[in-house]
Amino acid sequence: MITGESVWREIPGISLQTFIEEIKRYEEESGRRTIVLPVAKQFHHELQPYSALGLAMLAKECQYGAVCEGRNLNNPFNISCGWRPPNIHTWCQYSSPVESAKAWKRAIESYDAVTLSAMLRTYAPCSENDCATYLKQTVDRINRYLASEETMDSPVIYNLANRSHQERFGLQQWQANEVLSHYFPNRCDGASGICGEPQFIVLHIQDGNTTGSLTHWTTVDASSTVMIQKDGSILRIIPENHGPWTNGDVINPTAQSAALRNKGGNPNIWCLTIEAEGKPWDQMPQSQFQSIVWQCRQWMKTYNIPLKNILPHSSINGRDRQNCPGPYYSRVIGELTSGENQNGTPSSTFPTRLELPVWNGNDIMLAGARMYACRRNAVLARDYAPRKYADEMSAAVGPPIKKGTQIAVAYLRRGADRQWWYCSESAGFVPASATDVALSVVGG
Repeated sequence: MITGESVWREIPGISLQTFIEEIKRYEEESGRRTIVLPVAKQFHHELQPYSALGLAMLAKECQYGAVCEGRNLNNPFNISCGWRPPNIHTWCQYSSPVESAKAWKRAIESYDAVTLSAMLRTYAPCSENDCATYLKQTVDRINRYLASEETMDSPVIYNLANRSHQERFGLQQWQANEVLSHYFPNRCDGASGICGEPQFIVLHIQDGNTTGSLTHWTTVDASSTVMIQKDGSILRIIPENHGPWTNGDVINPTAQSAALRNKGGNPNIWCLTIEAEGKPWDQMPQSQFQSIVWQCRQWMKTYNIPLKNILPHSSINGRDRQNCPGPYYSRVIGELTSGENQNGTPSSTFPTRLELPVWNGNDIMLAGARMYACRRNAVLARDYAPRKYADEMSAAVGPPIKKGTQIAVAYLRRGADRQWWYCSESAGFVPASATDVALSVVGG
C-alpha cells in the first residue's frame, strides 16, 4: 500500500492497458476528451518507470489532459516556465503532450526529495496548492491503479538503497553504495553513444547466495535489476530506468538473442535482469519460482515486453555461461506460456508444443539448454503424458500415452531433476526412465 511516506522512486509502474483504461474510463464518465489518449502509448513509455505516479499527477493537474490551463499548450502537467507580473505563471508550451511527459520526468528526477509527500510539495508547493488534498488524491489514485494490476499476492520486496535492507543482507553501507553505482545512467552506453530502454528480460542464476553475490559485486563490474531469493523475496538493486551491469561479455551467442544484439550498444541498456539465488541444478523452491514469474509478468505488462524477449543468459554467452540460468528458465517460460496454475500442475488446455528445427544430426540449443542429437526409437514402460519441458513440473502437451507405445526420439537433455529426458519428434519430453531404452552414449 502506497502512503505519503513511501519512497516515490520505488512506486511501481503500471501496464499500458491499465493506463489506457483509466483515461478511457474518465472520458466515458465525464464526456470530455483528453489530449493524452491519442498518444497514450508514447506518453506511457516516456513516464516509465513512474507511470502510476505520472498518471495520478496527470489526473490531479489536468483531469488526464482534459481540463487545465496547460491543455492548449500540450502541457497537461501544468509545467511552469516562469512568472510574469503580478505573480502569474507562464506555462511551458510543447510540440506534443509526449514532450510534456519527458519534461515532467526530467523535473521530478532532479528533486532531492525521498518520500512521495516531499516530492509532491516540491512539484506543487503548498503556497499554491492544498497539499493535504493533493497528496491524498494522488495516493488514492496510485493505489487504485496498482490494485487493478494485481493477479497474485505481491512478494515481499526489499531495496538495496534502504539502510535496514542493506543490513538484512549482510552489507555495510559502503558496500551497498558500491553495488548501487554499477549501472548505465539513463540506459545510455557511453562507448557507443546509444541509449536504450527496457525491451528484454534476461534470467540468471547467482551460483551462490544473495549475500555472497552482493559482496562479490563490490569487487567486480556487476549488478542486477533485482535479485530473487529462495524465500520468494525480491531485492531491488538498480532502478529500472538505468541499465544494470549483468549480462557481461557477448561470447558464442545463440540465435535466440539476435534481436537483442541487433539493437546495438551494450546489451544491458535494453534489459531488465533477474539474478535468482542458488545454483543451476538446485531444486527451486515454489515461492522463489512464483516470485520470478510474478516479476516477469509485471515487467511484461509495464513495458509491453513479449514472451519471446525473455532470454536465458546462455543465449548471450554460450561459452562461459551455458548453464545460466539452468532448468528454471524453461519452467518459467512454460508457466508464462501455458497458463499453468501456481502449484505447477497443467491447466485444462494443453500448451503449444515447442517448435524443433529440422533434424540434421547436430546438437541444438533450445529454451536455453543444450539438446543432444539422439535419433532412436523408445517404448514407454509406463503410461506417461509428455511434458513441454524436461521437468515434471512442466505442463503436459497432451493426454497420457499408453504403456507399450513406441515414440520417435530426436534429442536428449538433462532435466531440472538431473535425470535424462528424451524429446520426441512431436516435441514432447519424456524421462528416459519411463522408457525401455538404456542410456549409453550421449549424442549418439
